[in-house]
Amino acid sequence: MKIADVSIRRPVFAVMLIGALVVFGLFSYPRIGVDLFPNVEFPVVTVTIVYPGADPAAMETKVADPIEEAINTMSGIKVLRSVNLESVTQVFVQFDLSVSVDQAAQDVRDRISAILRRLPAGIDPPVVEKFDVGAAPIMSLAVSGELSPRDLTRVADDIVKERVQRLPGVGAVELVGGRDREIHVLVKPAELSGLGYTVPDVAQAIRAQSVELPAGRIEEGLYELTVKTKGEVSTVDDIANIIISGGNNAVIRVGDVADVVDGTEEARSWSSLDGKRAVALIIRKQSGANTVAVARAVRAEVAKLAPQVQREGATISVPNDTSTYVERSIDDVKFDLLFGAVLAVVVILFFLHDFRATIISAVAIPSSVVATFAFIDFMGFSFNNMTMLALSLSIGILIDDAIVVV
Repeated sequence: MKIADVSIRRPVFAVMLIGALVVFGLFSYPRIGVDLFPNVEFPVVTVTIVYPGADPAAMETKVADPIEEAINTMSGIKVLRSVNLESVTQVFVQFDLSVSVDQAAQDVRDRISAILRRLPAGIDPPVVEKFDVGAAPIMSLAVSGELSPRDLTRVADDIVKERVQRLPGVGAVELVGGRDREIHVLVKPAELSGLGYTVPDVAQAIRAQSVELPAGRIEEGLYELTVKTKGEVSTVDDIANIIISGGNNAVIRVGDVADVVDGTEEARSWSSLDGKRAVALIIRKQSGANTVAVARAVRAEVAKLAPQVQREGATISVPNDTSTYVERSIDDVKFDLLFGAVLAVVVILFFLHDFRATIISAVAIPSSVVATFAFIDFMGFSFNNMTMLALSLSIGILIDDAIVVV
């Protein structure tokens, strides 16, 4: 009753206090993010290891088992399992909720670094990542047209991805269905064996003669110049002219024993739109970023990029956008919140037949809800199904309190 007593004796103070809370709420409202669910972190860490050419059985015995043995000694582990595929192993580690996911990920990295010598020599560096729900894909773009796969990939990578990934809130942009440029060296077995060479000899010659190395420095008075050897090849002719052997007065080049073709890499993924070949760009937002704001920024950037992409002979579209569902869900909850507040005021007027009491309740509801926006912003929350549900439920509590005070 102290609050009610002070408000009755000091009405100006009460009005100014409520007004200040409302101002803080209105100021915080544009800064609050919009998402479908709250931003939560689950203590789950994944380890991905690539061992080219290994079968699932070898991946389990040579890669997964040593990693599981090293990680299993950590405290707080709830679930530890691995999935072994051809050339790829993924180890999933789920910790108790009391464990910090950042510290857990760092501990897993330390354990794996300690056993790297026990792993096979041909593996790629292990990738340790923490499971981030907030960094899930929010939308996808599609670059399609009658262009070749290589040209479509160039447009998607050099034009679209370059612009989209610079937008605020965009965490990563992944290409699906793209095929980059790749120079193929197709060895001729008959010519190669006839000259007494093997495929490793050709590979070693290309590897040894396609490098850029520092060549020291040159001092000239007060200036010092850095020298670098430009030996990296980039064209078909450069690779074909690489010398394999120059002994016995005969120079053997790569072009003598192989066909060098400027082509594209093998297709490892596929993407299509309306039956036409396309390159998809999967957009992930940064953890904690506003899903709706990021999606709106991407759509605006796509509208700016459309003329430039059309000049290249392709089209860009947005086939999938989860932010529209988020917006509709939040808008529905907002309508329910507003409708519940109006209905509550009407019910009070109908049963109490007191216009003054109705005005008090009608003022208490919006002022309390708007003031809550400041605390939502201060706590780092967002407008999502959980917070909007809490605001909806609070309408009933506000009405009860208002009637009791009256």
